[in-house]
Amino acid sequence: MVYTKRDFQRLLEKKGSYTVVAELNEQIVAFGITLTNTAEKKMHLVTLDVLPSLQGKRIGSLLMNHIFNCACLDKIKSIDLEVAEDNPKAVRFYRGQGFRTVRRLKKYYVNNRDALLMTRKPK
Repeated sequence: MVYTKRDFQRLLEKKGSYTVVAELNEQIVAFGITLTNTAEKKMHLVTLDVLPSLQGKRIGSLLMNHIFNCACLDKIKSIDLEVAEDNPKAVRFYRGQGFRTVRRLKKYYVNNRDALLMTRKPK
């Protein structure tokens, strides 16, 4: 999904929003945004993005570990996310992080692409 500056602003202002950022040479090279419902003890991974040139170098895994640690501290029971079904690299990454597919979401994205709803419990 492509986010506009306004989308980011709304996400960052939402209650329960948390952002984790990775920098290299004072440049943002990766980030993740989560939304947490503390009453229900649920976290939603809205997005996790790593510059294509740095993918496969464990930056995404480091960000996910940080998110998992925060989830444990907040006593979160589950973390959910959506990922494009036709993005095998991302699906493989999330499966490697312990997420499992719950169901397919038909025409979830604006361009009618299907998504997979995935979930996992924090460590």
